[in-house]
Amino acid sequence: MSSAEKYDVVLVSCDPAGSFAQRDALVAEFEALHCSVDVALWDEQRSWADTSGIVIASPFNDAPRHDEFVSWLESVSAITVVINPAELVAWGSHRRYLFDLEAAGVPIVATRQIAQHAPWQFQRAALRRFSGTVVMKPAVASSSFGFGVFDAATLEAQAHLEAITLLGDVVIQPHVSTVDTVGVSQVVVLGGDVCHAVRKLGAHTVDHTLQSEERQLVAMVIDALPQAPIAACLELVWVGDQPALLSCDLVGPDLHAEAGSPALRRFARLAIDTIHAPKIDGIVSETTDEPRS
Repeated sequence: MSSAEKYDVVLVSCDPAGSFAQRDALVAEFEALHCSVDVALWDEQRSWADTSGIVIASPFNDAPRHDEFVSWLESVSAITVVINPAELVAWGSHRRYLFDLEAAGVPIVATRQIAQHAPWQFQRAALRRFSGTVVMKPAVASSSFGFGVFDAATLEAQAHLEAITLLGDVVIQPHVSTVDTVGVSQVVVLGGDVCHAVRKLGAHTVDHTLQSEERQLVAMVIDALPQAPIAACLELVWVGDQPALLSCDLVGPDLHAEAGSPALRRFARLAIDTIHAPKIDGIVSETTDEPRS
């Protein structure tokens, strides 16, 4: 589509020509609401002011250029609406958000961050704080490159950590045994409320009814976020007899919903309501300021 046209919604994707099930289903939902929709790369040259709102859908090419992506978020949020809110997306795009949530009282899976280019002595000291199997992840949340599972005491773990810290910050977490026995609860939150949840165990994903402890943890996470998200996907695991937060996806979160599902329809409506909210607020403000007869 031509970037000279004006659109109600632009979905930001890493490959507009590629096929992404959730993104393509969202296009259909927005069109069903009589919205004009385009799909674009976040870094392409276009007039972002010519869209009423930007929905972060699948920007998986942002990781190697994280600082540029955050700068882009700041610039476009000054001229149009971004969903989720740009500041929240920027905050949630780096896994250091886990430490902010932990400081707010949210139970998280034990996590250590290793800065890019950290000295090898520091890297090995960090590994020695773990025993058994560890999981290493790039700290930029949308990236899976460099993900690895190792015995913390092995040379392979040291070599992998040294290699991926050349590319960016890294987080290390223990491999939680219940991931292999109970699975990971993935909780979809829309408009601040739990929409639904699934449980992922290996290659299998099934619907999941949250236990009371999990619901309490979800509420803690939502309350601790710096801004209210339109959509989020929380990953919870059981550590002992209590759940802990593994991750909180705010950057084009997986809604775990099929095309035509109520969850996608609800997200599209929430997005449109948010996109038009500033205009409605402006109308209310202008009306309120008029002198009464």
